[in-house]
Amino acid sequence: MTMQNSTGDKPTSSDVARYRANYLSEQEGVYLYSKLAEAEILSVFGLFGIGAGVSLTASSPLWKSGGRQVLLGLLAAGITFSLGKLIGSAVG
Repeated sequence: MTMQNSTGDKPTSSDVARYRANYLSEQEGVYLYSKLAEAEILSVFGLFGIGAGVSLTASSPLWKSGGRQVLLGLLAAGITFSLGKLIGSAVG
């Protein structure tokens, strides 16, 4: 299978560069997914910390307040992602 540009001619070097830029190498993909997982874990810890901090001023248990904040944060992230996918604005 040969690559062709939009006019059907043989691709130029800029066509090849554009084609390659659209696809990540396997190593780059693994790196990005590991960074994504790292960001998700840090987000969960951050959400729990905010909820735990709220429990200091409210009369609720630390685990309940932290867990509620994590649940609401993940729910909001899921809804935002779903709406983005629905309207075609999701990146990637």
